[in-house]
Amino acid sequence: MAVSFDIRMADVDFARMDVCESEHWLTRLHFNQSYLGRCLVIAKRVSDTSLATCSEEEYHDLRCVLQRYERVVGAAFQPARFNYTQLGNEWPQLHVHAIPRYDTPRQWKHYAISDTRYHQNPSPKPPPPVPLEEAYAIAAHLRALFAADG
Repeated sequence: MAVSFDIRMADVDFARMDVCESEHWLTRLHFNQSYLGRCLVIAKRVSDTSLATCSEEEYHDLRCVLQRYERVVGAAFQPARFNYTQLGNEWPQLHVHAIPRYDTPRQWKHYAISDTRYHQNPSPKPPPPVPLEEAYAIAAHLRALFAADG
């Protein structure tokens, strides 16, 4: 039986979840790590619109951010593939969900993390498989890897 944790957004210190930033985008680890390495790529400009409103510079920067994300998270956790979504339903600020997908379970310390929806839509997302303090540790780990990547 999988263990899950109740994490309320009100309890999350989002600054501790930030892993890197570029000129136009901030990459932040999602507090629910049911997909190990899942991040939000958030537009730095205030916007409640869609990707269709991005400037050419923002699109180019986003492509570079996603390539770097795949390189770093790919090396760290070896996902089988990556999924991306841009919805804006619960939180209107322009952002992209970067979701690594796994065909076999992954280990973070003593936590086993399984992608129970592999080959399916990642929503609805499973409950968090690690407590908030471990999500902060994953963020710190990725922050160091992004820094080393340049």
